[in-house]
Formats: sequence, C-alpha cells, structure tokens
Amino acid sequence: MTPLASTNSAATHDPSPLPAQDDDATGIEDPFLELQAEPDDSVDQTMADGPAAEVPIGLPKDPRDVNSAGEDALGPDFAELYSFDDDRYHLSDVDDAQGPNGQFEWGALDITAGMEPDDANDGPMETNTIELAPLQPLSGDESLDEEPLSTVPLPGLQIDDIELAWSKEPWTECALNVAISPRRTLALVGTTLCVGGESTHLVNTRLLTSTQDIPLSARTRRAFWLDIEANRLLLLTTTGQLFLWRRGNDTSGTTRRVTVPNTEVVSMIWQLAPGVPSLLLRLESGRLLTWDDATETLSPSNTSRSTRRLRALSDIGEPRVSLWQDRNHTRLVVELQTSEQRLDLTSDMERAVSDSIPMLAGFIDYVLLGVRDHGLFLRSPGSSDFTLIPGCRRLTAITVGLVQGRPMAFVGLFSELDDRADIVLLDLLTKRASRVAELNVLTDDSGPADDPPERARIDTMLWDPNLARLWVAGCFGLTCFSPPTASIAG
Repeated sequence: MTPLASTNSAATHDPSPLPAQDDDATGIEDPFLELQAEPDDSVDQTMADGPAAEVPIGLPKDPRDVNSAGEDALGPDFAELYSFDDDRYHLSDVDDAQGPNGQFEWGALDITAGMEPDDANDGPMETNTIELAPLQPLSGDESLDEEPLSTVPLPGLQIDDIELAWSKEPWTECALNVAISPRRTLALVGTTLCVGGESTHLVNTRLLTSTQDIPLSARTRRAFWLDIEANRLLLLTTTGQLFLWRRGNDTSGTTRRVTVPNTEVVSMIWQLAPGVPSLLLRLESGRLLTWDDATETLSPSNTSRSTRRLRALSDIGEPRVSLWQDRNHTRLVVELQTSEQRLDLTSDMERAVSDSIPMLAGFIDYVLLGVRDHGLFLRSPGSSDFTLIPGCRRLTAITVGLVQGRPMAFVGLFSELDDRADIVLLDLLTKRASRVAELNVLTDDSGPADDPPERARIDTMLWDPNLARLWVAGCFGLTCFSPPTASIAG
C-alpha cells in the first residue's frame, strides 16, 4: 500500500488537477493531492489490478474542484440552498446533486412572493400600519393633574444655599506668637484678651503675645471679665461649674470655685457689657440666678416666668435676646433696660429652633437668630418681620460690632467636605453679605476616616473696635484678621 504522507518536509502543494497516474510509479506524498486524483470508474477492476490508495473516512474533498468526477460526494444535497429564489434558480439538466456549476447570481428579495394570509392568532399582517393620533400641543390654560412645584413645601435642608461672593477688599490674617490648641471662648477688656478652651491664658492684643496662664486644669466654655482693669475673671467650665480667678501679686493669681445652689449645673450666662459685673445665669433645672458682685456669690433672680422655659440666651450686650418656650408657642423676648418686647417667630424659624438651640445676638435695635443648617434671620429696627440672609446656612458662630461707624455682623461658616471656614461680613443696614476671609488648617494628621476632625470650624468670634481686629477661635486655636489699611483710614 502506498503511504498517505511522506516524511519529506519539502513537498509542495499544487492545487491544479493532476492527471491520473499509476500509484506505484508516482507515489502520492500529499494527502490533499491524493484527494484530487480522479478515482477509477470500477472499484472491482481496481481491486483486480492491484492495491489502490486508501482514502481515510471523513476527510473532506476540495469543494473548488467542481469538474472532478467525484463531485457527487461534494457540496450540499440541495442546490436550491444557493439561491434566494427557488423558481428562478433551479437545477439544470447538466447539474447533479452537488449543485449548480458555480455561476451564482444574487436576485432581488421579493417580500410579497409567497406571503401567507393573515392568521387571527398571529396578529396583524406585516404590511399593515398602525395609525397614531398626533400629539397635541401643551396649553397654559389646561389644568395639570400634578400639584405645581412652587406650591409644594420643601424643607429648608433640601434647598441649596448660595455661594457668597468675595469682598473687593479681603481681610488679612495676623501672625500670632501663641500656642495652637483648641479654644472655645474669648473675653476682652482694654488690650487684655482672655482665651479659654483646653487651657486658659491671657493675650496682649497690641503685642499679639501671650502674657499669663490661668491656673485652672478644667476646660473652660465661657469667660467674663468682672472689671475693666482685668483683675477678676469668672470662668464657666464645660461641666457647668463656676470658678473665679483673681489677679494677685504673684504671676499666676488665685482661683476658687463659686458655690452654686443645690450644686446644680450652669447652662448659660448673659453679661451686660465687658467688665460690668451684671450677669444672668440659667441652671439646667430652669432656675434663673444673678451675680452679686458685692459678695461674689449667686442669688435668685426676680424674673418670674413660671409658665415658660428659657431655651436660649444671647451672650453679651443689650438688648438682651432670649428664647422662651411655653406649651403652645415659642417666642423671642427682647429686653432693653426696663422695656420688653415679644416677637413671634415665622414658620421657618419655628422649625429651625425646634431642631437645636439657636445663636442669639442683639445690637442697637437689631435682632439676630442663627441656627446651623437653617440659616441666619435678621430683624431690622421698625420692622415686624425677620429676613433670611442668603448664604449663611453653614454658620457656626456670630458676633456684632461697629466697623467704621456702621453696624456690622460677623458670621463664621464651616464646610465639612473640605474642612474650610469662611468669615462673612454682613452690613446690617443694607443686609448685604460678602466673604472677607478664609481659614484653612494644614496638618499631616487627618484623623479617623469615619470621623475626621473639624479643625477649621469657628466656635467663637470677637470684634475689637479699638484696634480694628476680629479675633477668631476654634479647634485650630486662635487667630485674628484685620481689614485693609485703606478701609480703616476711610
């Protein structure tokens, strides 16, 4: 038997048909060439003459050789599969079961030929079109099924606050030679500034240097000068305890604890003016006390509001602004010496004070109420309504004062996303607000990922009208800002 393949790797492949030759004389070295060789007409004669080439079962023949005598074993069984139109392209007399002679023509597709009638179970016929009614134009006179957006009440937290523009004259931060640690309270008389927080010390505002430490290990939340000479200082700790510091001949002075009736906790304090020993204190139980400077003790207040509960109190100055809650209403009470005025809150203010304790301030005839995440509300002299100041929803601290003879309010804004604080100057006359300074704290310690520290948050501010400086304190420590020289001169 002649081998199917030769071990000669240099054998070549010629796709042209080969004439029939004797296998013993030529020898088939390429199995593909052997497949193209014309087989004998009679298998019995081949077996009689000698052995023939053995073709493996399942090995396909070359479909390009359509003239081969063995093409009956090649190609598809149905020649009409080569055409789209069975009637046009049919088997000719010369075609066999292999298919047409290789000359194919592509005819145009006729979708109507042989289309079956529509069946009720199949739906509409393919050629049927569905008539759609044209869209009618909208009319402003037609009533809407849905309620207009303008009438849908939206909570204040869902309304984005505007971004306030920068002032044409930004303020400059002063360089301080003081230690950086969290601060929460400021008190100023003359050029002596008390700074309280993690520790308590005194700062000379003219020299911008620390002058003395207060011997108190507790953290302080509020500080009040009781005289204009800065010799006595009343301190409220974060636990609600009172301490009195007195300057002595030594460098540290003396500190003693002030007795509170029934050892109750002090929650808030109001002072008439810096260096004036006139204070109103509220205990956690709701009782009101006053400071007796002659005996340096606390005594019950003669203020009688048995049916109301004091919820918030301004820090310092007149008019004194307080927020009172009774069974049905929440009212603001503005007190100036012996006169008293009660103010009703708007629905937005009612919702704001119901969530948290507001920040209150009174200055001349202006009343300010601020609540974090709700905004700053301002009532001007002679007006019965409060105005919401745009851009102040992120406030954390407010203070008031005269800047070049004009009543101004300073507002500290804080952004948690980028740990940045903005200082806003609000003209109380025109109600125009603009950013004058920005505070960023750079540090390598980012804190825990789930609770990053709010280092740039402003907790308290104080305006020094004598030196025209704004003192700012918070977790970052202590700093101050001053307006441009041209603004002070003007």
